[in-house]
Amino acid sequence: MSRLVLSGFASLAVILSSNPYRAPDVATGRPARSDVVIENAVTVSSDPSLVDYPRAFINPTTGSVAVDDPYCKIERDRIAYPRTFLGDLPFPSVSGSPLPAAITRVVGLKDIWGCCLTNPGLNHECGGGDMHQAYVATLNRVMQLRGEQIGITNWVWITDAQIPLLDLDRPELTEPELAFIVGQARQRNLSVMLYLNIPSADLRGNALPRAPSREWYLNYLNSYAEFVERQAVLAERYGIATMML
Repeated sequence: MSRLVLSGFASLAVILSSNPYRAPDVATGRPARSDVVIENAVTVSSDPSLVDYPRAFINPTTGSVAVDDPYCKIERDRIAYPRTFLGDLPFPSVSGSPLPAAITRVVGLKDIWGCCLTNPGLNHECGGGDMHQAYVATLNRVMQLRGEQIGITNWVWITDAQIPLLDLDRPELTEPELAFIVGQARQRNLSVMLYLNIPSADLRGNALPRAPSREWYLNYLNSYAEFVERQAVLAERYGIATMML
């Protein structure tokens, strides 16, 4: 039986939306595609083993790079970004590498899953793709970075901002999806940390009260406690190493 460690963390939900200002293509009804040119751009390999740190970022060669708009690719051999992203401060030197074995290297993953099983790029102007395939590719990337543990998040909506009961039967990560996520990670000897989260608005988009009553808190905490209990059962069942309260 696996050992389940409980610890508390705070997290934040981010809702992504498409650009509402781009005019759609008349023939397809989808947003028109164009190129955005990044001037004074730095390009580096997406393979960390090919990046000479920090020399690759000190006085790098720059140029003009055109990227698709909307940007739909989730994998590239090379990455381009404005030179200004590097800032003016010097890069820290690396000493004592590699990290001692006692320090676990954790890679946190974005907390969106169920909504985007066929749109892993999270860009609603694109569509297409497979979240499972993208996740497996991400795990391979984690291993390339020598990660040892991944951090995933499950969250659930509050059904009504005034009566804060959680929609417990519809979490972002259903049990089959959670089993897939953890199973794929463990096949690669990556342990899993499970974070829990509640969005700051209810199912209808209403903001939660800023000064809730005592009754509101009691309803919320009782419902949240059931969410924690359900997730703890699944964490034990599928071998999750660590879970937040």
